[in-house]
Amino acid sequence: SRNVTSIRWLWAGCAIRNGHALAAAGARIYWGPSSPKNHSLRVPGAQANNRAELYAILVALSLADPERTLQLYTDSQYSICSICYWSSRNAARDWVCANGGILRLVYDTIRLRSAPCLLYHVLGHSGILGNEMSDPQAKLGAA
Repeated sequence: SRNVTSIRWLWAGCAIRNGHALAAAGARIYWGPSSPKNHSLRVPGAQANNRAELYAILVALSLADPERTLQLYTDSQYSICSICYWSSRNAARDWVCANGGILRLVYDTIRLRSAPCLLYHVLGHSGILGNEMSDPQAKLGAA
């Protein structure tokens, strides 16, 4: 029988000097205070904030049990729109879009899950502990 207990993740991505040749992007996966599952990572490939947000989602998906409901919280409206609203159009265009390669991986990983993946928007820098903890740690991943 499938375990239906939800897993909650918060994530953040950031880019230092976003849009410049010397940009550096980092991602943070936040499970909870002092959790050994917390990760700060340098984003591979192109260094941009939106790519960092999507990379954090991809890492969270890869770490989560696909048979448990996954709740992902982010302050990135771009990520939510890219996954929830624009994926069908971008898939039909063979992922020829900004961040197409990583979006395809996220889309395919979500489709392979047996349990739902739910995305929630949270306001950035509004006192939500996980979000407040994630942003500075994402910058460490970019360093």
